[in-house]
Amino acid sequence: MHIEAVGFWLLMFGMRGLYPTDLCSIHEYERTQYIDHPVHGNSVVLHHTRHKTNELMWIKYEYPFNDLKEKLRGYLELTHGYKINKKTGKEFLNTKEYTLSETERDGWFFTSYNKDQWNTLSKNCRKVGLPPFKTARKSFETYALQLQISADIRYKLLGHATEGVKQNYQDWQWDKLQDQIHDAHELVLANFYIDTLYPALIKKADEILKKMGIPPKVFNNKWKC
Repeated sequence: MHIEAVGFWLLMFGMRGLYPTDLCSIHEYERTQYIDHPVHGNSVVLHHTRHKTNELMWIKYEYPFNDLKEKLRGYLELTHGYKINKKTGKEFLNTKEYTLSETERDGWFFTSYNKDQWNTLSKNCRKVGLPPFKTARKSFETYALQLQISADIRYKLLGHATEGVKQNYQDWQWDKLQDQIHDAHELVLANFYIDTLYPALIKKADEILKKMGIPPKVFNNKWKC
């Protein structure tokens, strides 16, 4: 669960400060697939409406976060699916208490939002020296500030509901600014050294899988984007 805690923290940071409530509803929104696009390359852009503000966030969704999402679903099966239900003596996979989503259409991780589940995961952050999940959003904003990303782009990155930004730009103008928003997103990730942190996380996870008697190669082939 320590791996899950770090993984979810990175996912929330990397996807521009989303909260667990966002991750539990993000599968409901449409997406655009780009192939050899001059700006987006081969990627997916999620058209997610932020849970707290109802602001539309066009989030570029590619490696490592598409891969991390799959790995986290697999890790959850190990910690939440095969665990024995004390009342019935059965694995949760075979009980009505089983809450993991079977397909992405039903949810990326769980079939619905459960505050207790996410609080338990967030508390594990403290055990590995990380602040709770909600600080991932503030950390993303802090990096954007340090990189001197303009306030208007910052607000759109994070899905803030601000009347000032709405007065300055019309919806069609935001369409034109999406390239700047994606560039700012990638700049924050680069300065957070996500390309170093993510492989380190998976390497540690693989070590734990080995100790559990699970071949990492087999696991990673099953849970890959």
